[in-house]
Amino acid sequence: MILIPDTICYHLKSSENKKGGARMQRLKYEYYVWKNTLYCFLKNKKIFKKYFDIKFPFLYAWLILFARYPYAIFRRIIWKIKK
Repeated sequence: MILIPDTICYHLKSSENKKGGARMQRLKYEYYVWKNTLYCFLKNKKIFKKYFDIKFPFLYAWLILFARYPYAIFRRIIWKIKK
């Protein structure tokens, strides 16, 4: 992963892992989302503070992770309405 002020993250399929996120068990997938996000923010906390002006990277990571769920619920409601 390369961190720049205009960072975009792409999750590319690994040649070692043939499963893919959509086919993994949901809890296992969520576990790895949390683990990898927290690890990334802890590992790069100096970069986040210096270049992105994020004062508390670990807290910011938690907020991002919890924000996923209301957005997912909202997205599913809108999807059902459009059907």
